[in-house]
Amino acid sequence: MTQNSVITLALLLTGALLVVGAIVYTNADGRPSGSGSTSGTSSESSAPAPEELLVREDSRYLSRTERADVTVVEFLDFECEACRAQFPVMEKIRKDYEGRIDFVIRYFPLPGHANSRPATYAVEAAAEQDALEDMYIKMYETQAE
Repeated sequence: MTQNSVITLALLLTGALLVVGAIVYTNADGRPSGSGSTSGTSSESSAPAPEELLVREDSRYLSRTERADVTVVEFLDFECEACRAQFPVMEKIRKDYEGRIDFVIRYFPLPGHANSRPATYAVEAAAEQDALEDMYIKMYETQAE
């Protein structure tokens, strides 16, 4: 057996042992054994986050409905490619559930994105002029530019 074969075999066995260990460690519903809940449900993990934790005074509503049961909060960075990839999905959700959910955006400019903070300022300036939605859409449509 060559040295590369021995190393490959050792890595495969180590990976298999880790998988078996993870299976043994968790119980049937995927939680670590001994996590305390035996009823199959956990009120802590299924309870929604309090709205005041996610929606703050400076949060911006793209759509707001009276008595909405659901509030979607998106933390976004206008230079982030993953956020851009998620943009059509969020727009579809907004369209499909129009009039039934609140849709809130929160700015989360990443430090590695040089244009993220200026883009946030531009969107916020547009929001001050009642043009939030137009600028929000424009930022993602023109992100590559």
